Amino acid sequence: MPWPPEAVGCELPPPRPPRDLPTPAPIVRPTAAPFSLEAMAPRPRRRRRRGSFLAGLFWFVGALGLAGLAAAQAVWQRPELLDLHPALRPLAERGCAEIGCTVPVARAPAALTVLASRLEPVDGVPGVSELRVQLRNGAAFASPCPACA
Repeated sequence: MPWPPEAVGCELPPPRPPRDLPTPAPIVRPTAAPFSLEAMAPRPRRRRRRGSFLAGLFWFVGALGLAGLAAAQAVWQRPELLDLHPALRPLAERGCAEIGCTVPVARAPAALTVLASRLEPVDGVPGVSELRVQLRNGAAFASPCPACA
């Protein structure tokens, strides 16, 4: 479409005159309250019920004890959680020593890789050989050597 409109031969409508808007009323702030403050009865104060410090302390110790029992139960049911957080293992071992249980040794047989192995005859014993294996532990924690039967 060509622009300006004169090029096409049409006329634009004349601009509208500005509208007369009503003037807003001025904001008047009241100088006094619409009611008497002296006539109102004061609201009675409710005493806030307060617990004693000792009760709060018992709640805190109880909640802390329950959190500790929940953590101990989690370790009891799933001891592999200690492998994820090795810093907790000494704490769990100390706690188990108090109550007479044992923490299982962390094992990750999939993390052990064989670097080298050789089979050698034992000197002085005919027909007996000795297997020597060099292992690499890829786990994030110390793993015991596997037992061969």
